[in-house]
Amino acid sequence: MTAIKDFEVGEIIEGYYAALNVEERDFKDTSKGRFLSLELRDKTGEASAKWWDWGKSGLTLADIPLGTIIKVRGRVEAYREQKQIVIGKMRPAERDEYNPEDLIQTSEQSEEEIIARISALREQINDPFVQQLTNSFFDDEEIFAAYLNAAAAERNHHAFVRGLAEHSCNVTELVLSIGKHYQHINTDILIFGGLFHDYGKIQSYNVSTTIQYSLEGRLVDHISIADAEIAAHAQRIEEFPSNLLLRIRHLILSHHGIKEYGSPVEPKTPEAILLNYADLIDSRMEMVRTGRESLDIGGWAYVRPLRKNIYYGPISEPDSEDK
Repeated sequence: MTAIKDFEVGEIIEGYYAALNVEERDFKDTSKGRFLSLELRDKTGEASAKWWDWGKSGLTLADIPLGTIIKVRGRVEAYREQKQIVIGKMRPAERDEYNPEDLIQTSEQSEEEIIARISALREQINDPFVQQLTNSFFDDEEIFAAYLNAAAAERNHHAFVRGLAEHSCNVTELVLSIGKHYQHINTDILIFGGLFHDYGKIQSYNVSTTIQYSLEGRLVDHISIADAEIAAHAQRIEEFPSNLLLRIRHLILSHHGIKEYGSPVEPKTPEAILLNYADLIDSRMEMVRTGRESLDIGGWAYVRPLRKNIYYGPISEPDSEDK
């Protein structure tokens, strides 16, 4: 099986991949019928693909629901400076034909490394009520296991196993680093907000050989899910301060920044403003990182989620004789 990151223009590839964004499209000359446009994904990346002979295959879109694992044989071509697969043959794969571990990406950080980061952050919480609220989640083995295995997105950023935990640790460490430069910042609720701002994504995505929205994720969304769960946990803690809970809930509800991006409210506390920007920084820099992986050498790469070309520069410094 050829991994997507190893695709080279001009080669013939064959392997098993998840089918995403599958749709029929019309040729410009409509008399030619329709072709199939889709994206292939494995644990190493994504690649766009076209099947010009789709109309002759005898398959329908019903045969390839979102996330279907397909066997593909095709040729790698260059289109608008990106690699594109022109499919020669394709069919849904049988379950015993592929290894699921080849298809779903996992964080480069081990579970032990992630747990150590979470523990170090938890130890910095001083407020006893925030400690109890944090413990009500992380001391539950089932909840903690789900948190560690969850993805932070269907695609775009931290879309892999342990992606939620990695992203949450990154954001928490960022807000603490930035917050120390300013007065009157409540670091306890910042730590909680960093670790739990995306908690609802545990229920928002189904993670198997692919990452896909759950029905709850589509109809309720992770922000509302997290807010409801946090409020419910706090209610079970005796004499939990109502004002403290409001400030924590505000962090969760406002972390996307503006209503256009899904926040029910916009950030209105110092901690909420910090969390919003830290979340934005980490998600954007992950998009930049994954864009870099498409290059074998330095230079420009189009980062689709950012809708722009990013310049990464040369991989190494030029030799002294070239200076």
